[in-house]
Amino acid sequence: MRAYLMLVVSLVALSACGPTGTATDAPEAPLVAEACNSVEPNMAVPAQMRGNTTPSANLPALTGGSMQRGLYDLARGEQFDGAPSWEDTRHISVLVTDTHEGTTLDWAERSNDATMRWTARLETAPTALSFTCGRTGTVPITYVSGNGELHLRVPDPSGTGMLDMVFVQRPG
Repeated sequence: MRAYLMLVVSLVALSACGPTGTATDAPEAPLVAEACNSVEPNMAVPAQMRGNTTPSANLPALTGGSMQRGLYDLARGEQFDGAPSWEDTRHISVLVTDTHEGTTLDWAERSNDATMRWTARLETAPTALSFTCGRTGTVPITYVSGNGELHLRVPDPSGTGMLDMVFVQRPG
């Protein structure tokens, strides 16, 4: 028993002399969607999308223009043209900034205890979001911005229908 105990103590002592900084000591890399941006959804502003049977073609045009910089929270939204309904409450925030590449949108969406993030660049001619992180591809959009609001219309991520969203600029 005494020999066994000495063997265990020796093995523990030897393992303590091993190299430091092994791969198991390194922090896990964040998921791509978590690494896109550091925007935090405003948990005090819940939003649900309402279904609407009016065709989106009957909605007033959103004229584009300069996108007002700032941090916005989704205040209301509607789904058109058969977009699937949201079954849950979501908290969505978007940060609009200017970079050397143009206008950038950093999106953060909290739903069912998970946060999804993406980053996109605003393209002109034609107006679209070109995803640079968290999603891939380009989607056509229409928008108008001003007076502390950002109004976006984008295709539903499901591929069916359209989302019409109004964001209100966060104070501060």
